[in-house]
Amino acid sequence: MFTCHVDFFATTTKRKGLLPTVLEDLISARKRAKADLKKETDPFKRAVLDGRQLALKVSLIGLSVCLFHF
Repeated sequence: MFTCHVDFFATTTKRKGLLPTVLEDLISARKRAKADLKKETDPFKRAVLDGRQLALKVSLIGLSVCLFHF
């Protein structure tokens, strides 16, 4: 697809963009961390997994804020 200014844009049928790919990876990593957290019984490992999923959550929120407010 191109515009009258001869700018080219790739559609999702050709190639997925960088930001959607990063967002999908972050979301799937957080889902895995939350699933592992539910299975874990050791309090220390649970704390580590909870910290991991919270860090991924903050990253997702930060990226979303940057995308939707500019």
